Amino acid sequence: MQKSISVDEALQRGYRMLSYPVWIIMFGCLGICFYLGIKGILSIWIIPIGFVLAFVLGWLYWSLMVTRWRLWAFENVRNVHELRKRAVLEKLIWPDNSIFEKTEIRTSSQKSKWGLLKNKFSIDDVFIEDFSIPNETLVFHSKDKSLFLVKTKSPQIILNDEGIYTIFTGFYKWLEIENDFVESIHGRHGARHYLNYKHPKGNRSLDITNFDIDFKYLAKLLHYYREKGKSNKL
Repeated sequence: MQKSISVDEALQRGYRMLSYPVWIIMFGCLGICFYLGIKGILSIWIIPIGFVLAFVLGWLYWSLMVTRWRLWAFENVRNVHELRKRAVLEKLIWPDNSIFEKTEIRTSSQKSKWGLLKNKFSIDDVFIEDFSIPNETLVFHSKDKSLFLVKTKSPQIILNDEGIYTIFTGFYKWLEIENDFVESIHGRHGARHYLNYKHPKGNRSLDITNFDIDFKYLAKLLHYYREKGKSNKL
């Protein structure tokens, strides 16, 4: 029986297959066009053309390779719900039914295989013990990132297998929480990261940009502690 691949392993392979090559293609194309333009080998117009060409080639590569990674990853990973959520967050794939997701290039056989793999989403994820994750995680304001002159020493977020505590909404059990996810929004002044979830009294969107936790790791913890809580109650 083939060993299941972890979500982290699948994401790392996604970076190697998708993200890193795309950046190499784009910056390589820009570098070549810039060199040719500056040296006068080609018209100076090759530089702005290079920007367009770099984007097109990078997107074309992603459109071709993302399907290969998607089929491999979702076939070999057990917890496909976590994989999809984290792959979207980490910009390896686009959300389902997104206009950008429709730019993926798939052959007929690849479409058929993906249709069959979608059946895995009818099965809930399972808890997989990770001894590198503590029983409880405390999240504080980052000393390096925070712009506040006076920083509270109290934890802003507490996560464990019982539920989530935030300084603004207090504690809620996992059974009381719905649609918990982390998102990264890029704006004029850079990326901002948010923890979002629905609780009995409303919705919470907490800016975690200046907290001492990586937003990608927080997404992993949300899934881990929720599944651990469910497992403990079986």
